[in-house]
Amino acid sequence: MTGGSVMAWRPFTYDGLYDLQRISGRMGSVQYQAMLYDHLIPFRPLLGGAHLIFQQDNAFSIHLNPPMNGFKKKKLIFCHGQVETQT
Repeated sequence: MTGGSVMAWRPFTYDGLYDLQRISGRMGSVQYQAMLYDHLIPFRPLLGGAHLIFQQDNAFSIHLNPPMNGFKKKKLIFCHGQVETQT
């Protein structure tokens, strides 16, 4: 028998968990960015427009850097795993 893997992504806030997203196959930067835009950014209005803190666990930087740079430029999100001050 060979092992397999399952990748899932789930946003959560102070008031609970939201829909679990199952990731099929390998994910490149474009797919990763689309997933974040589709399933992370929509939560901002629910939090009164508050800054979001996105904490990742071991995502490849080639997948993570393009979307994070775009989110930070638009002031939509803090850096993954770290809180950065916005000016």
